[in-house]
Amino acid sequence: MNNSLKEFGISIVIPNWNGLHLLKQSLDPLLKATKHFEGKSEIIVIDNGSQDRSVDVLKDYYPEVKLIAYETNTGFGHACNSGAQIAQYESILFLNNDIYVPHDFLSQLAQAFLEHPDCFSVSPQTNYWRGKELTNEVFSSYINFRFNQDGEIIQHWGVNNLTNLSNRDEPTIYGTGAALLVDKRKFFELGAFDPIFGLAYWEDVALCLKAWGKGWKSYYTNRTVAWHKISASAEQAPNDFKENLVLLNYVIFHLIYISNLSMTLKFSKTLIHFLLNTPKKSLRNRIIKELLFKAPQIIKRRMELTFSCKMNIFEIMSIPPLHNEGYTSKPFFSKGI
Repeated sequence: MNNSLKEFGISIVIPNWNGLHLLKQSLDPLLKATKHFEGKSEIIVIDNGSQDRSVDVLKDYYPEVKLIAYETNTGFGHACNSGAQIAQYESILFLNNDIYVPHDFLSQLAQAFLEHPDCFSVSPQTNYWRGKELTNEVFSSYINFRFNQDGEIIQHWGVNNLTNLSNRDEPTIYGTGAALLVDKRKFFELGAFDPIFGLAYWEDVALCLKAWGKGWKSYYTNRTVAWHKISASAEQAPNDFKENLVLLNYVIFHLIYISNLSMTLKFSKTLIHFLLNTPKKSLRNRIIKELLFKAPQIIKRRMELTFSCKMNIFEIMSIPPLHNEGYTSKPFFSKGI
């Protein structure tokens, strides 16, 4: 890995699905950031079967952007993996198409990355981007996990504004895939984003957790901010699309990555209780169908992690600090959605 900012290279990979209304808002400031960056950079957009002229606009108005265009929506993870395959630099910045970045964004992320040779990823503080307003309201900074009595992961999201503190980098369980700078070699050594998660959600958590298992840390840095519209692409899908996808992948994540047998048994009991009692029959049937179909893959991955990870989930959870500022996610099943 180069230790000089001028020698450091970043390949920026952006998945896009019907994001024409977002592209100009996000690409123009990003291009300014690449010009400000002392190192080398490239932008790669992977279009997932957009029907809104995104591809034509990219070809006509952004010739400097490399483009991969699929006929159908291949999903977030697949799109990111495709972009990573043609990335020419040693680090990859995965960026959503609904992200606005300041002019020094790449420089600050790269500097944090270079100062932590043990790291796998670095992610910035993210603030809400509401309409045309770049707000001071923090969406997330550092993230940590805890378990509740039913074996469910409870996420603690830090929301205190740390940008007034100089060069504060902290370990985090994972960095959100909306803005995530990773080491390309380590990314592929980890197997890239896991296709078991389908279209989207929880693949970024799984990736960083696997990295922690190998002793490669993820860091949050307050040196820069990214403004995020939050699920701008998913909002185009049917109302229950995101909820069902998040919930299904939440289950898959638990069954693969929570290797502690006691917690797995508690979670399985909680899941079965939910499936037997939920009034959402279509959701119940989909979860059962997907779990039956993916059971061999889940078992295979769980066994692979057992033999390849140097750290278990409890050891990983003990490293990032658990701050008081922030909010704690509610359990999916214990609250009986």
